[in-house]
Amino acid sequence: VIDTGVAYEAWSDASGDYVAAPSLASSSIVAPWDFVNNDAHANDDHQHGTHIASSIASNGSVEGVAAGAALMPLKVLDENNSGTELYLIEAIHHAVDQGADVINMSLSFDLRYMPSMALLEALDRASEAGVVMIAATGNNGADVISYPAASPLVLAVGATDASGNDVAPYSNRSNRVDVLAPGGQMDADLNGDGIA
Repeated sequence: VIDTGVAYEAWSDASGDYVAAPSLASSSIVAPWDFVNNDAHANDDHQHGTHIASSIASNGSVEGVAAGAALMPLKVLDENNSGTELYLIEAIHHAVDQGADVINMSLSFDLRYMPSMALLEALDRASEAGVVMIAATGNNGADVISYPAASPLVLAVGATDASGNDVAPYSNRSNRVDVLAPGGQMDADLNGDGIA
């Protein structure tokens, strides 16, 4: 999971105190790395990465799609959900070197972003190693998808709206979208009780 980190351990350092998410306790943790702080503690100071990891591997009251799967938390985004292309490149290489089967990148660059040769080479290396790569299409509501989902080597995932029947208004869309999945629409009143 290349993201903001994952709540996988009880840990304290200069940036704060972290706790492990109980629903991920049965998941093996493999080769975590924090590319933002350059250490082996890829803890989540934003919550997005833990949300994504839980959707994948949670073994709690709500099970993930691969409950109990081994996770490799790779932190490339900081507490403001911001990171660099270099962090992403390094994380992809790390995942390949450590034997990842799937790389999930629920992140995207600005629509004007053009990938460097280094990122294209990292994606190519992962593809040649047989790693399945998945990335979000982006949240601009645009008719084009952003990198890394825009790469033909990556499965591009868009978000559905609260009904699950249409593309969410914020999700980028194009004929390059490979699959739609439920997205996070925090202002949706799903049960009609007046509370979002």
